[in-house]
Amino acid sequence: GAHRPVLHVLLREGARIRDSREVDAEVEMLLARSETWRLVSFYTLNQEVADPPALARALEASWAPLGILGRTYVAKEGVNAQLAVPELVVPLLRAQVAHMDALKGARVNVDSHPVPRVHGMEEGQEDEGQPFKSLHVRTRDQVVADGGLEG
Repeated sequence: GAHRPVLHVLLREGARIRDSREVDAEVEMLLARSETWRLVSFYTLNQEVADPPALARALEASWAPLGILGRTYVAKEGVNAQLAVPELVVPLLRAQVAHMDALKGARVNVDSHPVPRVHGMEEGQEDEGQPFKSLHVRTRDQVVADGGLEG
């Protein structure tokens, strides 16, 4: 399921994991140790996404536990993602993208300039440097506005 690509990366990195609770604990540790955000983008076009709402739900369910923020649009033609990813979680995101049939061929672009990440904020406080405030994965008629009219 959703843990398989994450588990593969964690095991490759030397984690000793026996069950899904330990996967969650490893992810929590990576989130706590990530001092910076990495801005990540990718898109796929002409993928023929069979069920955009289902893919949007799957992406949100996979990414929210990884502390990923940003905006992603899903349409029948493909996916367009602009994300802020805790630095130590980037390999997990790459593994998830590579594992999902609907995202085949997506080239994951990671900005070379990290953005500082603030830990231990009080509820209601905002990190002014945080690139996004939340994760939004939404369906759209098109993922890229090309100015063309269908009809």
